[in-house]
Amino acid sequence: MNKIVKYIMSIITVIVILTSGALAQGRLNVDMPMDRAALVYDVKSMEILYSQNADLKMYPASTTKLMTALTAIDHLNLDDWIKPGSEVMAISADSSKAGLTPGKLISARDLLAGLLLPSGNDAANVLAVYAARKASGDSDMEVSEALEYFSEMMNDKAKSLKLEGSNFVNPHGLHSDEHYTTAKDMLNIAKEFLKNEFLKELVSKSHYISNDGEWNFYNTNVYLHKKLDDIWYLYSSGENQDYNPYVTGIKTGFTSLAGRCIVFSAARGDKELIGIVLGSDMENVYDEGNLLMDAVFEDTDYIDSFESGEKVAEIEIKTGYFGKTQKSSLVNLKKKYYLLPREDLEDVIFEFVIDEEILEESDGTYQVQTKIKPGDEVGRIKAVLNGENLFDAPLTLDAAFDEARKPPIIIIVLVSGIAFVLVVAVSIRLIRMEKR
Repeated sequence: MNKIVKYIMSIITVIVILTSGALAQGRLNVDMPMDRAALVYDVKSMEILYSQNADLKMYPASTTKLMTALTAIDHLNLDDWIKPGSEVMAISADSSKAGLTPGKLISARDLLAGLLLPSGNDAANVLAVYAARKASGDSDMEVSEALEYFSEMMNDKAKSLKLEGSNFVNPHGLHSDEHYTTAKDMLNIAKEFLKNEFLKELVSKSHYISNDGEWNFYNTNVYLHKKLDDIWYLYSSGENQDYNPYVTGIKTGFTSLAGRCIVFSAARGDKELIGIVLGSDMENVYDEGNLLMDAVFEDTDYIDSFESGEKVAEIEIKTGYFGKTQKSSLVNLKKKYYLLPREDLEDVIFEFVIDEEILEESDGTYQVQTKIKPGDEVGRIKAVLNGENLFDAPLTLDAAFDEARKPPIIIIVLVSGIAFVLVVAVSIRLIRMEKR
């Protein structure tokens, strides 16, 4: 890292020329059809790098099941044994199923696999009824009432996640005009979903076999399969051209009105992202997901920012009454991540700004204005691109300093007395010289 230090007016500005990457106004160059709702999110920097129609209400289809799993898992143990009932039949005959049978026990972990991999609408209903009965304390609740109760639970969960454009009326995502979400809300659902290690690992699997061998599920996510033979709804065979080794999950969806939908996670090198495409079609949805991934993986890099605890500059601090000083290092308190297109790397600078209410600068030296201990914030480090502040982080010092105090009165009197004596002595000498 090439670091150039400059002092400007009464603050210190240390400018560091860096090699990293850039996004114009936080957006990537993605040629996405305008009728899609899409976004891509960088996990490290926690920023949406690109979005289109992100707040537009869309039908989520089976990506709904991410919320179903999040809502239900709060009310079950993975080793619970669940007996499906008539709710397995309360779906359209041609919808995707996990193959559940009324009365045949299934574990909660296998039921979640049946929900998320083959996108079983029967599994969605069973989970909803089971969770609703447990949450309500009414083990005899009717199926229709339980499904409605669970929808209320999903919307309560949505409120807790601060979703602003979503409403859920069923656990499976089959079409209803009143069942909708947004790409931005779906991102928040996905982020919460991926915090659960069991769910995160589950949706990364292309194929799931239960411990007892009873259940055998293939993932509907085309990205995860090397062979077309394993993607039942494509009715094809051979090599899968859409296989992507960087994709790690998470859920697909389809209805005729929702179109093809995908929420995916991916990781490559030091980058990890979540991408969403809603309202696409079978021919293009995976290509459009690849557009989002390529824009991040191929065209961007992180700014080479300072590590947490890294010393970023050295300043001179006045520590005594008569000009005594001590060198101290400015230390970065928090590592920051920020992805930018590579062509803008050399235009990024870092500026370090000292808080004058804590350290007042005069002629390149700093006077302590208040007591400081390591870890206390004394300023900010700013990453700047073409005058735009990209991010900032707190700075501290590597040593403790007490607040500067005025000299004690005895020292003031003593110095004044010495000065007076010197003046008198000089005056007497001058008088004697005149008499000569």
